[in-house]
Amino acid sequence: MSVTKKRFNELKKLAEELGVDLVSSTSLHEAKDFIAKQGDKNLVQLPYAISIAIHLPEPVVNELSNTENVQNLLTYDYIVYNMVNPTLDRITTRLAQKIQSYGFNALPIPSSHRTDETNLKGIFSHKLAAHLSGLGWIGKSCLLVTPDFGPRLRLGTVLTDLPLPNNEPLRDNCGQCSICVDNCPSKAFTGKSFNINEPREVRYKFQKCEKYRNKIKDKIGCRSCGICVQICPRGR
Repeated sequence: MSVTKKRFNELKKLAEELGVDLVSSTSLHEAKDFIAKQGDKNLVQLPYAISIAIHLPEPVVNELSNTENVQNLLTYDYIVYNMVNPTLDRITTRLAQKIQSYGFNALPIPSSHRTDETNLKGIFSHKLAAHLSGLGWIGKSCLLVTPDFGPRLRLGTVLTDLPLPNNEPLRDNCGQCSICVDNCPSKAFTGKSFNINEPREVRYKFQKCEKYRNKIKDKIGCRSCGICVQICPRGR
């Protein structure tokens, strides 16, 4: 077994022991222009990524389309932002520490932290790394869709200069399905398929989504929607 594969297996085992459901890795070389444009240009000095995912609890996801169930919306919001996201951050920090023990650089990307409030973006796209690493494809909802869990998960990423196995992206399996587009209450999705060479706005009108979720927050105290997560046929 090569040193590269051995180290990845050690990192994968650590992530799974800490509660991760999916783990993969990829080279980011083909996406370096996209990465430099979204975040700090120095991120391209870390040309590999480990992508991890935690499967969300099915009972709360299943009720998201019932917008009258306020308790469930509040529970979903708490689980995602107060339980799962901090767990992802702890795990990516541990993985980064392990990588640094090998003598390489590593940067854990916060699971949910905006660095651009105007465009509602973070420093790096978790979905891009997960897509390139073969965990799933980016669907018409602009969410990562995985074969086993659909979009019912949250993502974490570690960027590094440690050479890692380069897995192949999965092909888009949404086909003609547009159930997420048709049922979005804010009409934020255009229905176009993902293309790394096109800006996000071609597929997703984030201002519409943000406006709708702010209305929910004014009404019940949190910004939970998640209908695109719940309604996707994948992972049900």
